Amino acid sequence: MNFRNGNLYIFENNNKIMGACSVETDSVFENNDFWKINDGTQCEITRIVIAPEYQGNGYAKIMVKKLIETLVEKGCKSVHLFVVKSNIPALKTYKSLKFDFAGECSMFGHEYFAMEYIEDGKEG
Repeated sequence: MNFRNGNLYIFENNNKIMGACSVETDSVFENNDFWKINDGTQCEITRIVIAPEYQGNGYAKIMVKKLIETLVEKGCKSVHLFVVKSNIPALKTYKSLKFDFAGECSMFGHEYFAMEYIEDGKEG
C-alpha cells in the first residue's frame, strides 16, 4: 500500500528516523485575526515530534529550521503554529527561530500561543 499526500516531513540520520513534522496549507485555524500573513502564502506546522531517545539535544530546532527553509523554497511566506503555553522548551526553540507571538487561543482543552514566522528574504 502506498499512501502519500506530501505533507509529512521525516527527519532522519543514518537511516534512523529521529523526528517528523506535518504541514498543512489549509487549516481550520487560519481564520484568526492575529495572523499578519493569511493570504494563501502561509503554511501551518500541525505536528512536531522527536523520537524520545533524541529529545533534549537540539534536534527539534535543527528539524524546524530545515523545514522552514524547505517551505520558503516552495513559496511559503509565513509559517504558523500553535504551542501549548506550558511547553517552555518549545517556546524557547520557536523564539530562537524568529517566530513571533501572534495571539492566544483555547482549543482541545488547552491554552495555546499562536506563533508566526515571516520570511523576510534575509539570511540569518
